[in-house]
Amino acid sequence: MSTPADEADQPEPTGESPTPRPHVQRLRVRRSVNFPAFLLAGAFVGFVIGGLLELLGPDPQPQAGGGVVYTAVSSFSYLAMFFALLGALVGAIVGLVLDRRG
Repeated sequence: MSTPADEADQPEPTGESPTPRPHVQRLRVRRSVNFPAFLLAGAFVGFVIGGLLELLGPDPQPQAGGGVVYTAVSSFSYLAMFFALLGALVGAIVGLVLDRRG
């Protein structure tokens, strides 16, 4: 037998089913590496290193046999561009390694 106090504790049936809980799914967001930033940073560092090697390196001496002597501007250009390409390659490798780890 139910008492009036027991009936007060139970909710009135309304004919509707209770609202279902939404399904919560946790997703892991994968962040990728910004490859152009790594390429440009590596190229910039390589360019600076190549320029410093030209500026701090020995001055070219004329060859006795009539060898070619490059001007400071041309040797700076060659070294800076070579090291910029090398730096971009190193930046791409670093970006790939970081992308694989993350």
